[in-house]
Amino acid sequence: MRRLLFLSTAIILSLQMMANSLGKINETCWHDGNASFIAMEKNGVIEFQGGTLHEGGYGFKVVKGRGGKLVVLSIYEESNISTLSGRSVSGSTIERRNIDGKDLLIIKSPKGTVTDVLFRLEGGFSSVLEEQLNQQLDGVYRSRNGSEFAFDGEGRMSIGTAHDRWESYSFVEIYDTPSNILSVFRGRDHFEFDFEQHYLKLDVVKTKNGMAWDDDPEVETVKSMKLKKIKGVRYKGEGIWPITSVEILSSGYLEIYDAETLRLMRNDIYARHGYRFKNKALFKTFKEQLWYKPFTSDASSLKLNEIERINLALIQNMEKIKSQDD
Repeated sequence: MRRLLFLSTAIILSLQMMANSLGKINETCWHDGNASFIAMEKNGVIEFQGGTLHEGGYGFKVVKGRGGKLVVLSIYEESNISTLSGRSVSGSTIERRNIDGKDLLIIKSPKGTVTDVLFRLEGGFSSVLEEQLNQQLDGVYRSRNGSEFAFDGEGRMSIGTAHDRWESYSFVEIYDTPSNILSVFRGRDHFEFDFEQHYLKLDVVKTKNGMAWDDDPEVETVKSMKLKKIKGVRYKGEGIWPITSVEILSSGYLEIYDAETLRLMRNDIYARHGYRFKNKALFKTFKEQLWYKPFTSDASSLKLNEIERINLALIQNMEKIKSQDD
């Protein structure tokens, strides 16, 4: 009886030690740019339960796997796929790390490749989604006729090549969630944006009463345009997506892009480091950039920082998912 009690206690302690390898995680909140989760620890098993701002039922759990590694599993018995945006399969490992001052949970496939990252959530999830939308919009975009739109990545936009006048905008909320509709404070203009291949598709809409057109049926004019991204604004430095060198990207950030755009984003990192592309189309694309100075065809010699290496894996994983979906 004593031996049985000893063994039971040892098992419980072992499970608690396993859970504690992620540190103090009970009742902490996390997000992947798509859904938010609360971690609940019980008897050494950690369940992450949550959802989006208007839909529940998202989640996964972490248990002790072979070799003492922490393993990600679905909390739903009928599925062996977790509901993370990066679609990490059951059997993926999870570890907690602090990178550049950010508290992160990094998920890797059974082969050791980063497939998803969860960020510690402090404050409201709505503000996180707004920040993500601003990051996605960040940049200078140019139409075929030479007109330009610029977004500073912090809630302001500018129309025209001078970029000397910036106007504040807000995201129209739909089902309590920030949407891809911009309301500009100065007038009746609204903008709906989507990303299609290498372009930002922008619909400029005027309504009679100055309301977002989903609330105001009296639409006066609609003008659609496709804008090519030229460079970033908020994140200083070279590249079309300089953010990939300074911020670890979430699955929610990457999910809006198609496979072709993700491929360009991934190679933007290599171009910044002077990689000479053998692919003629890629070489032509980056040759148009004044900052592109190719000097090596050896990708292994490039000195990428840790954030870039993680982003490369995340982008490539989302690329694969998008290609399969297509």
